Amino acid sequence: DKVALLLNRNAKGFSRATERHLREVVGSENCFSCCSEEDAAEAVSEVLEAGSYSVIVAGGGDGTVASVLNLLATAHKARPSKVCPALCVLRLGTGN
Repeated sequence: DKVALLLNRNAKGFSRATERHLREVVGSENCFSCCSEEDAAEAVSEVLEAGSYSVIVAGGGDGTVASVLNLLATAHKARPSKVCPALCVLRLGTGN
């Protein structure tokens, strides 16, 4: 199963070292670094269009997780016959 990693570079727990390590684990081609909600929307769209990911790991805080959930819900409403990837949370925020 393929895993897509969406990292919020603005998250308090984000570091370049963490990003490098995670890229080694999932593969650079499966890692999407985001600095804005627009970046996240593009990444989620790309992941869903690929259709080959079974899991999306959202690395960031509560805002990142909420954004990715909302993007997935919107995509599912637009294409209810498509299966959405499972969501996993990588806690990199202040409060999560």
